[in-house]
Amino acid sequence: MAAHLFVVFLHIMISIVWIGYALFWAIIAGPVVRAYGTGESDRVLTLVSRAPWPPAKVPVPFRLRFSGVAWSLLVLLAATGLLLVLHEASKAGPVAWGAFWSGRFGGLLAAKLVFVLALAGLQVRLAKRPGPRLAMANLGIAVIVVALSALLARSVGK
Repeated sequence: MAAHLFVVFLHIMISIVWIGYALFWAIIAGPVVRAYGTGESDRVLTLVSRAPWPPAKVPVPFRLRFSGVAWSLLVLLAATGLLLVLHEASKAGPVAWGAFWSGRFGGLLAAKLVFVLALAGLQVRLAKRPGPRLAMANLGIAVIVVALSALLARSVGK
């Protein structure tokens, strides 16, 4: 039980950081485009995406590209999410696997997975060519995923 709670805690903490990343892009992309225009803003936003994180005072082996942070977070979210799904599925048992996906929990989980795949697709686009519309879509879908997660948490065991 303690391991499960730790995975839940990790999943929530990683989600918070990832939402912060999405919020950062939604906040920065629009003003950069307005300040620099379309052509120059592409260059500036790409530079931001490829900037090292944390900043230069941190030794090189411990830095990632800014977009690498997002990919790391998505991988960690997928891993912890998979562990959480397997935990819930283990409670259903092998006979009830079909019922697991056909109930309220399964429907919400399927919807969440569709939006998570959309987020991964947007992340690919944002890594190549960040822009305000993509950043806002990314944030909007991230909020939908959080809402579905809350509904999932409330439907566990029902």
